[in-house]
Amino acid sequence: MTLSAAIVRELVAAGLAGRDLVAACERIEAADAPGRSPAAVRQARYRARQRELVASTAEPVGRIEVAERYVTRVTPEPANSDRVAAPAVRSTIDKHAARRGVNAAPGLSPSARRVAHQLIDHFNRETGRCDPSHGRLAGLCGLSERSVRRAVAELDATGLIERRRHGGRYHANAYAPDWGRLVALDNGRLPGSVTPVTQRPVLATEQARIVRQTHIENLDSRSGYVAPRRARRPNPAQREMLLPVPSSSAAREAAHRRLWDATNAHLRRLGSSDAYAKALAALTEQDWDRGTDAELRRQGSGLAVLLAGTGPPIAATG
Repeated sequence: MTLSAAIVRELVAAGLAGRDLVAACERIEAADAPGRSPAAVRQARYRARQRELVASTAEPVGRIEVAERYVTRVTPEPANSDRVAAPAVRSTIDKHAARRGVNAAPGLSPSARRVAHQLIDHFNRETGRCDPSHGRLAGLCGLSERSVRRAVAELDATGLIERRRHGGRYHANAYAPDWGRLVALDNGRLPGSVTPVTQRPVLATEQARIVRQTHIENLDSRSGYVAPRRARRPNPAQREMLLPVPSSSAAREAAHRRLWDATNAHLRRLGSSDAYAKALAALTEQDWDRGTDAELRRQGSGLAVLLAGTGPPIAATG
């Protein structure tokens, strides 16, 4: 078995590089004792990875190129390199950007988004642990355990959060968010991310140059010059046809993202993290769907509709 790209990225983020990185990978791979089951190998690798992360230094001695499943090359750094030491793991994780990346990820179900937010909150920057049980996730998200399992499988299939079976404490599943991918989604660098649709206005001079060359009267046979035709003002009745119309799925994703941002800001006013978690868990899938529908119909109205079916403690914070 080869090391996954996620494990290599975590070692690199911890400051390992060059010979230190290769040695750490070899020590983790040494957990593949003959005769062990795949589950036991994954658990042993997880413990070995945790030991390497705790014992790692922040002084890289080389530069690596990471492929999808293995390390392809290690290049020594020059003696007079101005390379800055890699920061610790906890300083490379931006949970706020990761949450926004979850909101921007296209095609995720509301349940998967809620579970992803909880997994990001549970991730321990110091130890790298993230192994909440399905029951705890179900209680925090207001979902059934069956819905949580479906959401976890969906996140694992998209690659946003990797599930490692029996990799946590007491043989529980462990989860490893792909921080780089989530931040890239937040910044709109990945294809398919939900970004606002924009259109540059076309100037009259540019519109005059964009002429159809299929009409023979536009062509001057002596010079090949295409005579521009007079720009026509668009018909006001057809003005809506000139605007970009996003697809229904993209519009709904954007509406859900606006609703989440507004709801998150609203519930943060509760103060304590326990009150925030309880308030978020009180919102059901039907509440989110109803709020998203309202936000889709009229921007800014989703929050009021979402909180309409909740108790006074949540609605009174506005």
